[in-house]
Amino acid sequence: MKKTVYIILSLFFVMCFASCASNDVVAEPAVSTKNNKQTEEKLRFEDWKYKGFGKELPVWIEPALAQDINTLKKLVPEMENASVVKILAGTGENSDQADQTAKELANDLLQENSDLTFFANFWVLDSKKSDKQYVALYIYYK
Repeated sequence: MKKTVYIILSLFFVMCFASCASNDVVAEPAVSTKNNKQTEEKLRFEDWKYKGFGKELPVWIEPALAQDINTLKKLVPEMENASVVKILAGTGENSDQADQTAKELANDLLQENSDLTFFANFWVLDSKKSDKQYVALYIYYK
C-alpha cells in the first residue's frame, strides 16, 4: 500500500513540474529588422543588445551608427517631424564600458537641453571596425 502511494505521489509531482515547462510564450508583434539581411559571409554585427534573448537588430541601427539623421528620420515615424535629432555614441572594450561612456555624454547633453525626448539606447559590436570595439548609442529628438 505504501509503495503504491509513493508511486502515485511521484507521478503526480512529475506531472506538475512537466506541465509548468510546457506553457507557451506569447509572441511579440513583428518588428522590422535588418538581421535578415545579414549572411554568414557578410556578418557585420557580431553582438548586440538583447541578441541572447532572440531580439533582432533594429532597422535604424546602421543610419544611427553612420550619424545619417535624414535616413533615421525616414525609418522612425516618431522622428519624422523632429527639428533636432542627437545621436550620442560611446565606445568601449565591452558593452558596459561603451554604454557608460555614451550615458555620460547623454547626461551632459540633458543638462544643456532638458527638453529633448529620449528615443532609444542600443549597443552593437561592429565586426567591420578594425579595433572591434563595442559602440553604444543614445538617441534623443525634439
